[in-house]
Amino acid sequence: MAQNKLFTGEQYLTQTLDNRMVVTTHRLILKQAPWALRHNQSLLLDDITGWDVKATGHFLYLYLGIASAVTSFFIPSFSLLPLFFLALFLMTRHRRVYLKTASKEVLLPVEVDEACISSLLQMVRQVHPTTDPVPSPKGKMVVAA
Repeated sequence: MAQNKLFTGEQYLTQTLDNRMVVTTHRLILKQAPWALRHNQSLLLDDITGWDVKATGHFLYLYLGIASAVTSFFIPSFSLLPLFFLALFLMTRHRRVYLKTASKEVLLPVEVDEACISSLLQMVRQVHPTTDPVPSPKGKMVVAA
């Protein structure tokens, strides 16, 4: 497992294969290593107020595809170039999960489906039954008493 100091009574639940994200009974630990600046960011599970699933992609490819479509009317040899840029845009498009807390919004380092988030929350509920986070239809978490 990951090399983190745990709180008293805290246990590891799961982690990604590359150890970039670790879920424990009390918090979510994100390991970030941009270049040589390695650090961990942890969020308490009680502080997470909701999440959003957003589609990301490099819109530069979409803009280049539109520009090349306009130029293909004037220069017919560029007629396949808009399809190339559209394919690049679709290849870089991913569904990412953004966790919301009271003060910030954190991007998860993995691509996760919404059904997997619900199963992860059920696993956290089984291990940590004191607070029972129940997802509402709009992605906000409501704490049931």
